[in-house]
Amino acid sequence: MLKRLLALLTPPERKRAGVLMGMILVMAFLDMLGVASILPFIAVLANPELVQNNAVLSTAFMLTRHIGIHTSEQFMFALGVLVFVLLVISLAFKRSLPTHKPALH
Repeated sequence: MLKRLLALLTPPERKRAGVLMGMILVMAFLDMLGVASILPFIAVLANPELVQNNAVLSTAFMLTRHIGIHTSEQFMFALGVLVFVLLVISLAFKRSLPTHKPALH
């Protein structure tokens, strides 16, 4: 079935379709990262002790000491900035996708 669909397209259209499909996959991945990062961030805000008790967060907290983050509050602020940046990148990527504009006759 895919061969039949591709046969309908010219080579430049196939190339554009491939690029578009790649961009859609990247957009979906960025959306997933953005949405998946919100709930853990809210969990850390609700229970700041997770920074010390959770193995992943504890390791991340230790690694961020090298860039000047020494308190749990600073770490939570950095997490918030990271979540915000992920969401902004996801939205910016969506806006960069080409949209279909019907031709005027």
